[in-house]
Amino acid sequence: MSAGNPTPTTGAAEATADPARRSNLVLASSGPDSDAVERITARHAQLAGSAAALTAQLLEATADGDRERIRQANKALLDWAQGSLDSLLGAEQSVADPAIRQADAGLSDRLSTGRGLVTSTVLRLAGLSGAAETAGTAAELRVHLGQYLRSFDDLALPLLARSSGLPLSSLWSEIESLTADEDASVSGRASVSGRAAAHTGAAHCECGIVDEPAFVELDVRAVPHAIRHATVFGALDAIGPGGGLILVAPHDPLPLLAQIEQRNPGRFSVSYLDRGPEAWRLQLSAASLA
Repeated sequence: MSAGNPTPTTGAAEATADPARRSNLVLASSGPDSDAVERITARHAQLAGSAAALTAQLLEATADGDRERIRQANKALLDWAQGSLDSLLGAEQSVADPAIRQADAGLSDRLSTGRGLVTSTVLRLAGLSGAAETAGTAAELRVHLGQYLRSFDDLALPLLARSSGLPLSSLWSEIESLTADEDASVSGRASVSGRAAAHTGAAHCECGIVDEPAFVELDVRAVPHAIRHATVFGALDAIGPGGGLILVAPHDPLPLLAQIEQRNPGRFSVSYLDRGPEAWRLQLSAASLA
């Protein structure tokens, strides 16, 4: 799209947010800025998806009382929070916050407080040993992260998109540059710490479908369409070898499955549990390490 013609792009943050709230539009003044809005909201949707999957794994392990599984799930959550999450929040603080503060100091303070709640919760989570307290703090982390993402996407993005200062596309390119090293190492680290996704006592039948309680269920029917695929990608990024995800979709997600295969060739096998008419439920199982 040509510069000078505002391009409406829907803001996005947490996967479980009210779809009605997403009627707000971010008006970007150029094609590159419009693309940056989409990249930012997709990246935040991936964070929300990862947080949802990793937190659910820990809560399920706690409910089962499996200490080893709790330890693994907690480690997977901490590895992600202290790696990918911390890297992006730090980059947004150093790059985007000065531009936000120049236009709205109050919003800058609000975002700073939100990031602080996320990082302090991660620090508390790292120091806990009790299963119940750990699970509760993990759920708290997801809430704080969702609040921060909503504030950034719904308030900071429109502010940055209409700012006459540095283009949003330039800001986001710098953020992506700062997080490139961490992004490149995510897959390798997930192969080690993501084992928490696998239930050590999971039962298998001849069809290859793992006993369902072993896997986190992600229902994307309430997720806004614009961020639905990114949310699933984020959740799958949190799944380690031998783990999996139960995906609930409003239709047969063939285009999504093709994209998943493109992103991670051969990593996931797919089994249909239900084929509509109201919902399609699929089991996506990650290959185990040799």
